[in-house]
Amino acid sequence: MDTAHWDYLLSQTCASRSSRYSHAKVLLQNENLLAFTLACISEKKSENHIKAAWVLEMALREKIQFLIPQLDLFFEVAQNLTNNATKRSFSKIFELLTETHYIKKQELLNSAQKTLLVTLCFDLLIAKEKVAAQVYAMQSLFYLSTDFKWVKNELQLQLELMYPNAKPGVKSRTKKILKALKRS
Repeated sequence: MDTAHWDYLLSQTCASRSSRYSHAKVLLQNENLLAFTLACISEKKSENHIKAAWVLEMALREKIQFLIPQLDLFFEVAQNLTNNATKRSFSKIFELLTETHYIKKQELLNSAQKTLLVTLCFDLLIAKEKVAAQVYAMQSLFYLSTDFKWVKNELQLQLELMYPNAKPGVKSRTKKILKALKRS
């Protein structure tokens, strides 16, 4: 599939799960579109940048390994996100990456990528992003604390600081992670 047709399909994507999923399947069948999709996300003036992030997230929920050939580009794009919807999608992808790396024991991330993930996730947590982005970021940081011992202490401090004024969804995940941090 060519990028012009893919751009058109992205423009037809809506927020419904079925729409995002059907376009995610197309993306997974056309690896050549991954770099274009990431470029679209980074182009903030593009009408499709949020839709591209939705579709990418849905595709990577199915097959996170699909991202590996473009992992460096993904992290380059991740460092420059400004839209809340794209940050939410990327924070979920961060969680998928760290879960696959640490829980499923599939070596996806190198040392530099893990270090960058720590920075990106703490940025999401400290910047008071939307609930979902914060929840995914704190879960990713918990996984990353396996390799970065200092992250455990910083995450615990940040979560304890956030807890009193946090929204219910953040409070719920904060309790679980604080409990897990104390056990580890």
